[in-house]
Amino acid sequence: MFVITGASGKTGGAAAEKLLSHGEKVRVIGRDATRLERFTQKGAEAFVADVTDAGALKKAFSGAKAVYAMKPTQYKCAGCSCVPGTSERRIGRRDQKQRGSRTSLP
Repeated sequence: MFVITGASGKTGGAAAEKLLSHGEKVRVIGRDATRLERFTQKGAEAFVADVTDAGALKKAFSGAKAVYAMKPTQYKCAGCSCVPGTSERRIGRRDQKQRGSRTSLP
């Protein structure tokens, strides 16, 4: 069983679709059951939860072979320099420019 967080989003949805198309067992996690229906119609198991609920995620991840987990940009994690609404890749690029690095990031 593969567990996908953020399945109703762009990358989580693409991961879920690809796994389902290969006949894999998939559990999709999202906050709204109706937004997960497109996956359940293809055989996925829906699990309604919020990524901030550690107890729910522990249950959702139970029995997983692998987990595809994305941290939404609107959540600030402890000890992280992320700015809500800004991707870490973008922050990393700005930090490298400030340090004078010549490394090019995509």
